[in-house]
Amino acid sequence: MGLLTLMAFVRSSEAAPEDQRSEANTSSSESPSPPAPATAPEKAAPEKAAPPGSAEEIAPEKPSEEAGEQAATPPSEPEDDSVATPNLTDTSVLTDGESLGEQDRRKQDKPATRWSEVGAFVGMVSRASSSSDFKYLPGVAYGGYFRPQITKNLGIRLMYREERIKVDAAPGAFDYGEEHQSLDLEQPKLKVTSLGLRIEPSFDITRHIQLLGVLSWSWVRLVAPMPEAEDFHQRSDRSGVELNWGLGGGVSAALLRNWLNLSLVGAYHFVSNQTGQAYKPIQAIVDGQMTHFAPIARPKNMVDVLFSVGLIL
Repeated sequence: MGLLTLMAFVRSSEAAPEDQRSEANTSSSESPSPPAPATAPEKAAPEKAAPPGSAEEIAPEKPSEEAGEQAATPPSEPEDDSVATPNLTDTSVLTDGESLGEQDRRKQDKPATRWSEVGAFVGMVSRASSSSDFKYLPGVAYGGYFRPQITKNLGIRLMYREERIKVDAAPGAFDYGEEHQSLDLEQPKLKVTSLGLRIEPSFDITRHIQLLGVLSWSWVRLVAPMPEAEDFHQRSDRSGVELNWGLGGGVSAALLRNWLNLSLVGAYHFVSNQTGQAYKPIQAIVDGQMTHFAPIARPKNMVDVLFSVGLIL
């Protein structure tokens, strides 16, 4: 009886701890675990040591130190190139505060820019005669020119010019001294060639129209063919030279801006330094006899009006 009671007590004492452990496990699974304190960061698991001589041992990674350096170093500001190098596409830089449309209008308001001009001219010329026996009829003058622009309001015109001048000889105009000619002589057209220089100051009336002044000098060569008659066939040209000094004015207009220019100029010319065989008596043989013809009259002052068309270079 007493032995049985002792064995029952031993079994009950062995079962009590197991019941307590099962109850503790049941209570821990049912009740939520309290949150981990914020001040206790979880320790990183120790990394496995790298084998000696490996790349990881030679250059170990230090993410924490690099991150600290990046945080300590302030970010660099981008370089500003707008101050050193202006933006060429900016209209304020190109036009100094003006829009492109305003700049175009301002350019159109300016007069045409003439650096040089090349062109041709044609006109009428009238020469006075120093004798009533010879009359010089109005003729045609034509030629070409080159006009460099020296300043805004000053140009120089270099000219080559030719003329054909009709001569009206009165009856007996070729009689020389006491020799009277039985021939009805006529004087063919005079051929005149000149090289000249014109100084042309200008004044702007509008952006397309200018007033021109003219101060000119030219060297002139005149060729007078032998007088002609029905039964006289001797041919011999005589020539003379002279200097012409001119003063005049005109107007110039830009037909196409900076491309085509028109001008109309009139001038009065003084004649000087006339020399040559054209102003000396002519030797001729008429009916087998030596005779002389009177020379043509010396031209006096001249007036011309020239119209020119020039291409602006």
